Amino acid sequence: MDKQPSKHLPSHIELLAALCSEDHDRQTLALQQIVPYGINWESLLTLAQQHHVSPLLYRCLNLHGGPQALLTELQHASLRQTCRNIKMHNLRIETELLRISDLLNKENIRHIVYKGPALARRVFHDLGLRQFNDFDLLTSWSDTFRIQNIMLSAGYHPIVPLNGIQKTKLRYFEKEITYVRTEHGQRRYEADIHWLLLRPALGVPLTFENLWQHTVTAKFGDIECHTLNETYTLLATCIHNGGNEAWNTLKQVADLDAILRRWGHAIDWNELRRIAKTYDLELLISTALILTREVFFTPLPAAVLKHVLRYPKSRVLVDSLKLFSHPEQMNRWEGIRQHMRMRRRITSKAKIILHSIFESLSPNFADEQFFPLPGAHRFFLLYYLIRPFRVLFAGKNANRF
Repeated sequence: MDKQPSKHLPSHIELLAALCSEDHDRQTLALQQIVPYGINWESLLTLAQQHHVSPLLYRCLNLHGGPQALLTELQHASLRQTCRNIKMHNLRIETELLRISDLLNKENIRHIVYKGPALARRVFHDLGLRQFNDFDLLTSWSDTFRIQNIMLSAGYHPIVPLNGIQKTKLRYFEKEITYVRTEHGQRRYEADIHWLLLRPALGVPLTFENLWQHTVTAKFGDIECHTLNETYTLLATCIHNGGNEAWNTLKQVADLDAILRRWGHAIDWNELRRIAKTYDLELLISTALILTREVFFTPLPAAVLKHVLRYPKSRVLVDSLKLFSHPEQMNRWEGIRQHMRMRRRITSKAKIILHSIFESLSPNFADEQFFPLPGAHRFFLLYYLIRPFRVLFAGKNANRF
């Protein structure tokens, strides 16, 4: 596979990717091409903000003579202030993450820090280089409602009701609970407490217990936390950025580029192949690696590249992806169809279809209100029979919860 930009990659995205790359030589080449022909920097700065890579662009300009050599004074000041604000925001989120982690440790609740601050600290080596809005913790399903009490006492509240039928619905159909903490009427912090990497309907039952065996301790400031090792960080990033986010921003491909360049030597590729084969993730991971190679020219070990090329469908999938478009532009069934295309086995595809149908027909809080039962969560399956009567007599409720 030649190191050529993807044929469907818009030129402005290609240029931004070059400037945000971890490859210093590629940055230099891109800037050399810009200088003689000029560029609309205002549009490029706006694009960088939309793709959450302003800090990576600012880093590039600082490494090559300083932003003042290319930007107007106003553009330079704006970009500098944007990056300062991002770093301060990230520091605030990380501080809150460590506060919650400390509360969980005091109650002997195992948890894994991942995404956000974990990638910024361990992969980018700079809290200000990777934008994030919230913090994420992985934990065991059995501890989620112990954590609920801790989050409530810490000033958080869940964004969906966590009583009655919703408890069972969370376990069958969701991968996380989102908590928010407000100050002065404004949402200040958001925390996602995960027990799975993907929703159950998407058929990757990697649980906390599976992942806990592949953690390391890492320092966040002066505090040590459990986080995923190099191989499983790569795995989780492929699953999240490709499976949950559908590559909707350049930042998500930049994550993989940074992981592969920083940790390529430390990744256990045999383990990654094993887990990919076990959970039918070969296409998802090979698509992620091909995409990263095409967008950022990320180097891959020869043996890995040879293995990736065993899946020609990955090449087709990369060309057909709706790259860098918001997930809400894709309806529910389009998303399911995309996940099915990322699986090789008929059994995996069938499970996704059946589970998705089961989920779309599942009872919700409105059904419990229509026919309340004591200990409603114990009668979840019974509510599948009650639901048609509720819809018939009380009307359809669009609330999925």
